Amino acid sequence: MRAMIPVLIVMLLVAGCMGLGVPQAHTEPSGNPAGTDTYWLRIAPIGTITAGDAFTVNATTNLPVGKEVRCELSSLNMPPGNPRYDPAIIPVLPGENGLNRTVLAIDSGDIITDSRSTTPFTIIERAVRENAKDIAPFRVDGIQYTILLDPISDKHFGDTFTVVGRTNLPVGDVVAVSVHSNYYESGTTGRVSVAPGTNGQNATSFMVDTTMFLQAEYDDYVVHETYSRGDISLDSGTDFSISSIPEGPFFITIYPYKILSPAGNQTFTATTSLPSGDDVFWEFRTVPAPGSILLNGTVKVTDGDAGLNRTAFTIDDSVFGGFGNFVLTEKAVERDGWGYKLFFVVPVPGMAGGR
Repeated sequence: MRAMIPVLIVMLLVAGCMGLGVPQAHTEPSGNPAGTDTYWLRIAPIGTITAGDAFTVNATTNLPVGKEVRCELSSLNMPPGNPRYDPAIIPVLPGENGLNRTVLAIDSGDIITDSRSTTPFTIIERAVRENAKDIAPFRVDGIQYTILLDPISDKHFGDTFTVVGRTNLPVGDVVAVSVHSNYYESGTTGRVSVAPGTNGQNATSFMVDTTMFLQAEYDDYVVHETYSRGDISLDSGTDFSISSIPEGPFFITIYPYKILSPAGNQTFTATTSLPSGDDVFWEFRTVPAPGSILLNGTVKVTDGDAGLNRTAFTIDDSVFGGFGNFVLTEKAVERDGWGYKLFFVVPVPGMAGGR
């Protein structure tokens, strides 16, 4: 009998525990804290919102229709007490499949002060009189701002023209501008304000007067627009070539070699309004030393396409000596026609002599 007493005690303890009831797995939505009454709220995932967009916060609930729900927004990135964060009271609406719902409309432009950065938020919905609530995170991503400059055609010293940029930066924001020579100490800087544009884009524009630049036989200028505010940094650029040699009635447009990696023979082509059969004198020089002639020769104009004729000639790239800045000019022998192109030669990795 004494041996059975411990066994009976263990059985009685187990039975007693079962009678008290062991906590079971909670089957309500995760947003309903365990141990509350039978009401609950579940906010649907919100995800990421783009700054300036309107969106809705949706929740399902078993609260009765007409019950009031308090909605609160908060963000560690924003100061407390901001009037934009005043709580909203919304009613429970009829839903589907035996559940009711709440709907809260939010305009992200009303809850953020800087649309350039990402702001994390938390929204809390809680029943005013019943014990039911849920919490959901979301974020408002800043707008991806851009500046894009329109291409600029080749110029002659004495030209005045407008540089145009297209941007989604807000009207009134200030952009720094610069125009600088690649080869000489010449250029200008300034600041312009973003103005209303067209087709949903805003615009920047500024005038360039080339009479203020150092006049060289050939030159190449780089145009930049830069913008910086907080963690936003933008830089957009374009370039144009410029010459002091007057333009004649016939043109020669050389294929735009901006960067050239020599690897043996190189063929240079151009389109022209010169008649087929005319002679064209071509010449390579280093820049900015226009007197340093590297190579020259003569080529015939041949028939081309779309009403344009062409020139083409081939040279050995050893003339470039590995790398540097160069200019190619072509000039008509019998008529007044001329063209040029500036380019930079870079060595081919792994080749002898740095080429």
